[in-house]
Parts: sequence; C-alpha cells; structure tokens
Amino acid sequence: MRCALCHRLSWNLLCGACLSWIAPTPTTRTIGDLRVYSVFDYHEIEMLLKSKYSIIGSRILRLLAQKAARFFAQNAELPRDIYGIGIDDKPKGGYAHTAIIAHAFERYAGIAALYGRIIAQNHVHYAGKSLDFRRKNPRRFATTLTQKLAGNGVILYDDIIVTGTTLCEAARLLQKRGIPVLCAITLCSATRTTA
Repeated sequence: MRCALCHRLSWNLLCGACLSWIAPTPTTRTIGDLRVYSVFDYHEIEMLLKSKYSIIGSRILRLLAQKAARFFAQNAELPRDIYGIGIDDKPKGGYAHTAIIAHAFERYAGIAALYGRIIAQNHVHYAGKSLDFRRKNPRRFATTLTQKLAGNGVILYDDIIVTGTTLCEAARLLQKRGIPVLCAITLCSATRTTA
C-alpha cells in the first residue's frame, strides 16, 4: 500500500516519516470548569481528521490516537483507578471514532476504557455549525455510568474540540450523577471558523 500523505510504499496508511512529521503541539483550553487537553495542531492534521468520513478513516484515526496516547503517557501523571470514555461512541459508518481514541489511551497510557457509556439521544451534526446552533440543539446525552463504576473519576475523549459544548454537556451529565470528570482529551483543538 502507499502512504496517504507522501504516496511512498508503506506497511501503514501513514509511513513512518510522515507520522514522525506530525509532531505533538499540546494546548489546553478551559471551558467552564472543564479543562481540555489537545495534542495536535488542527491545521497540521485537518486533512487526516476529515478522512474519518471515508473508508480509511478508522485506520488513520487509530495511528493519530496511538501517537497522542503515547505522548500523553510520557508527559502526564495520572491518578490510579480512572476510566476513559469516548463521547457518543456508537458506531457510525462502520466504526466509532471516539472508541478508537479510548482504545489507544487504554493500550498506550493505561487508562481503562469504558464503551457505550455516554450516548447522544439527539443525532444532529455539528460540523460547520455556529455556537448558537450547538446551544439550541444539545446532544441530550444518556448514560448508564454509576459513581461506583467510575472509580476515582473519568476522562472524556473526542477527536476535536471546536466550541466545547459537546464535552461540557457530557461532563455536566456525569457530574450530576456524582461522577468526577477529571478532564477531557482531544486529538486537536480548532476554532469555529476552521472546523
């Protein structure tokens, strides 16, 4: 097969050279009480993130998530007995992008993944929509997570943060159930005009 970026022969969809070119550039945003850590620069991986809508998207997303998880594991001290939960990890188009992220963080950063725990009841698409639209059309998340199952707290995952409404809505739901949300981790952060 050929690398999706440079088109050289490669065993993976991204060759080692191209994958090493995608350097972590961590950022932190605080939205309300939620701290959100992002690993990559949106503009560097924008084309790769948009592949999530294609047949090769799951494989590219897996490579990015693995690199993000390794970076996070090397640069963050995590408490014990915490869990990672992907936002709305119900499969769409054959896979769930946040489940891929949760799996990578379980494997490479040791954060136990819980699947299918925060599912949207409103399946509106936010891509390219304004903050006003997002606020008027909440995801209406439901959860089966209990405080006992959450251990010392949870970390939320998503592929990208634009306005933060999705992550904050999920965090509020868990906090109402007495489950501490330690932070959120995304692959990258973008402004509304670039998403």
